[in-house]
Amino acid sequence: MLGILHAELGLSLPRFALTHGRLHTFTTRSWTRAPHAGEAFVSLDFARHRP
Repeated sequence: MLGILHAELGLSLPRFALTHGRLHTFTTRSWTRAPHAGEAFVSLDFARHRP
């Protein structure tokens, strides 16, 4: 199947995905409410800086 996708559409998967499978996932909480007692939160910001 992967060979057909590559031949017809030029699609490919990274070798890591083929040899190790799916990456680990984790459950997230609602982004529209404040944390409840005992919960914490993290905020990430990404900025691209060009030289």
